[in-house]
Amino acid sequence: MTKAERGYGNEQIRMDKENNYNSSRFRGGGIWNHACFICRGWWGNSCRLWQGISETFHVSIGMASMILAIIMITFAFFYDRSQIHIGTILYQIVYSFCVDLFANIHVYSAHLWVNALIMLLGIILFAMGTGIYAAASLGRGSYEALTFSLADKNGWQVKAVRMILDIVMVVIGVILGGKFGLCTILTIILSGPVIQFTVSKTKKVFNI
Repeated sequence: MTKAERGYGNEQIRMDKENNYNSSRFRGGGIWNHACFICRGWWGNSCRLWQGISETFHVSIGMASMILAIIMITFAFFYDRSQIHIGTILYQIVYSFCVDLFANIHVYSAHLWVNALIMLLGIILFAMGTGIYAAASLGRGSYEALTFSLADKNGWQVKAVRMILDIVMVVIGVILGGKFGLCTILTIILSGPVIQFTVSKTKKVFNI
């Protein structure tokens, strides 16, 4: 039986949905990171731009992410073609699959600190995973291809480039109508340094 059938008014149903959404803003990110951030309202950097594009041009989040990926990969292809390899294709396939797979999975805790810890763990693990696969130099995903092409070609630090790109993503995304969440700030602060540290350590360990 639906809420409407049980005597709920439209206003009550709307308030319930709003309360559920607001509470979800403080539920963890998880290892699957971006997919769960979108579902739970924490919102990461590129996710915000996806949503902004989706809201402005009336396309799905998936289509928005694909458009953005094509733009970034095209730039990297002409600016630093070494960033494009088999890993670029594999990344997009695996990443898209994982986002779809985990997007509807919700693992919540009644404790805010537990959810915040899960979100923080998700950001760090995602950044570490990015650093590990990027260290192989067998091609990088769209965002990493853009990041490393700018860093390698100009002798800039990866963490600095990533942080600047994250900020640009957020600003454009918010202007286009994207949401702003706690994850945004933490992602900007943590992702770049963790990625650069992981790339450096991975190359050292495996003598790449």
